[in-house]
Amino acid sequence: MRACLLFIAAIICMSASCGKKEPVTDPKNCDGVMCTQMFKMITLRITDASGNAVKLDDYYTLHVASGEKAKVTGGMNGGYYTVVDDSRRKDLQDRKVELKFVGMKDGKEVVNETYMVTADCCHIEKISGKTEIVLQ
Repeated sequence: MRACLLFIAAIICMSASCGKKEPVTDPKNCDGVMCTQMFKMITLRITDASGNAVKLDDYYTLHVASGEKAKVTGGMNGGYYTVVDDSRRKDLQDRKVELKFVGMKDGKEVVNETYMVTADCCHIEKISGKTEIVLQ
């Protein structure tokens, strides 16, 4: 009988601990939230059909809803380009935002890639969008 009561008590305790957890903080209020010192970037690598890095003549990220163009300066080596980084976290926080990365080469638009991004109190996060594009 004692073993049966212990078993029932254990089941009750486990059931109580499996309830829906409420967020620790209000997502719109980041006071007191501990974040890492990591600076997050969403990047895109652009190569040609032979795998060589492509150097774009110009590029920018378009915030589709507002029409605002932003350029993260200093394209990375090896054909890597920053689509968006943590410096825009507050603009993206607690929302799903559509961005377009646009790249130009020889006067033509060669890249037009859509990204869905969001952010929490600490960092940006990619919901969808490519990490690599091969130009033909």
